[in-house]
Amino acid sequence: MMTNSPYIKVCLEDELKYAEMLLSLLAAERQALSANNGNELENLAAQKREVAELLETSTARRSRYLLETNGMPTADMRGYIDSLPDTESAQQLNTLWEQLLTLLGKCRDENRLNGGILESSQRSIKQAIALLQGHGQAGELYGRAGKTVSGVSGHSLTRA
Repeated sequence: MMTNSPYIKVCLEDELKYAEMLLSLLAAERQALSANNGNELENLAAQKREVAELLETSTARRSRYLLETNGMPTADMRGYIDSLPDTESAQQLNTLWEQLLTLLGKCRDENRLNGGILESSQRSIKQAIALLQGHGQAGELYGRAGKTVSGVSGHSLTRA
């Protein structure tokens, strides 16, 4: 097996840089969601797509390299690292790989959080529209006694 770990190391460093950028964009997205800043959300979505494409390209390049130059049956990074002799270079690759996995996990968690905020926001807007149009949804409103009420009367609270 050929061990060209310097190339793999550069790929991992690039992927770490892109994952850090993505995490930063996801944090900015959460702030824009909290502030209801639609223009900023559109801008951030475009930036996220761009960084995600860079990350995917680097990952694909690393995977292709592992397959083509090392004769590995898969592009399994963990398998590649485990197959290397225990050297400083292998330890560096392992450290970079673990950092990347941790960072990608944080990105996934942040993305889920942002998705939850967005979903909650959309649900609130739909409920407000339904209420203004006089359409209640069973079990979503509470009466004076604190118990759920099966909806509202069919009267609209607004006029066009």
